[in-house]
Amino acid sequence: MKLAHAVLVHAPRAKVWKLITDVPAAKGSLLVQLGPVRLVLDGDLALATTDEATGMATVRADAKDSRVGGTA
Repeated sequence: MKLAHAVLVHAPRAKVWKLITDVPAAKGSLLVQLGPVRLVLDGDLALATTDEATGMATVRADAKDSRVGGTA
């Protein structure tokens, strides 16, 4: 699955970049519902790559649905 999101922030680029890349690995949950299919994914999230020159970062997420055992 590929998710993309863009936001315009009115602040100096260097300050914003430092803030968004200063993220420790985290655990979390995500609710996904497509029609009648509903998953609650629990897992780990961490920065995989960063490229300050282009302002791009990649987040790696590994998750598992606790009810049916599916993974994402």
